[in-house]
Amino acid sequence: IGLQGSYFLMISHGIISGALFLCIGILYDRYHTRILYYYGGLVNVMPIFSIVFLIFILSNMGFPGTSGFVGEILILISFFSFNIKVSFFLSSSMVLSAVYSL
Repeated sequence: IGLQGSYFLMISHGIISGALFLCIGILYDRYHTRILYYYGGLVNVMPIFSIVFLIFILSNMGFPGTSGFVGEILILISFFSFNIKVSFFLSSSMVLSAVYSL
């Protein structure tokens, strides 16, 4: 189960990270700045882009129902059957990735 989860997570990560870099490239091409203050009100200007960007961010965090979650949960299930202490450490890494994405 863990090996299948790691395959799924690697493929998912490749797609998600590529999509996030594409979204950042679109924003930089449109605004020509990296200052986050100027991105305020992006939902009013680009609503569909904002929704797609949010979906990719949630998938990067491993939100339930996204491809990132499926790989992470399969890996955690295999670790729970192996060692509970290590699985709690890995669960904390999911929390840290969510904080990083936000």
